[in-house]
Order: sequence, then structure tokens, then C-alpha cells
Amino acid sequence: KDDLKLQRACCNAFANLCTNEDNIEGVISNGGLDTIIRFAGSSDDELRTAALHTLANIANNPNLRRMIVERGGFDPVLDNLGSSQVVVLRGASSAIANLALEQLNHPEMLERGTVEKLVLLARKCKVCYCFSLLLFV
Repeated sequence: KDDLKLQRACCNAFANLCTNEDNIEGVISNGGLDTIIRFAGSSDDELRTAALHTLANIANNPNLRRMIVERGGFDPVLDNLGSSQVVVLRGASSAIANLALEQLNHPEMLERGTVEKLVLLARKCKVCYCFSLLLFV
């Protein structure tokens, strides 16, 4: 059985490690991206939050933004815009903002209603980073 506390600790470590470009390469080359994407779809808010922040950190690298989407990482990010937890919403919004820096990701984001979902979220949420997605313009 999965140990949730261990998964949280690992994902928090990934989030911290992935603030450094050299560490991102190690996480990716060792298969960590698929695990992080899986964690982003967890039912546990704390694990999802750490995974979303990790994806946002990885997406700071221009060479990896498309890879995240191609590996299915955009699905849990977008799904998390429906969360009732502000920390989860912040993580999802941050990940979207960084993924949106890649022009090749725009068609999928637009087809999936990302802009509309962010606008709705911004209207009902006092504290979130939704409008950093103005990068779509």
C-alpha cells in the first residue's frame, strides 16, 4: 500500500529540488516526471499541492513545458482548477502560467477551456494567481 506521508515528503523534496535546473534534469532522467504527474491527480490535497508546485517549477524550463503536456501533465493541472482548496488552486494556476509560456501548448489549453476556467476562478477566488495567464495574449 502507498504510504501517503512518504509520498508527500518525496513530492515536497521534488518541489524544492526542482527550483534548480541541474536537479530538474536528474528528476526527469530518473522517471520522476511521471510520478509527479500521478501525484498531481491524487485525492490528497497536500500531495496534489506539492505535485502542482513541482510541475510549475519544472515548467520554468522552456525545454520541458511541452514534455509535461505530452506526458499527460496538463490533465491533472486543469482538473485541479475545480478544487475548493486555495493552495491547490494556487499550484494549478502557477503550473498553467508556466506551461502557457510554450506557444505549442496554447491550442490544447484553449480547446480545453482553460481561459474560461481561469476567469471563473478569478471571479470567485480572493487569492489566486490566475491572471498571470495573460501570457496567452
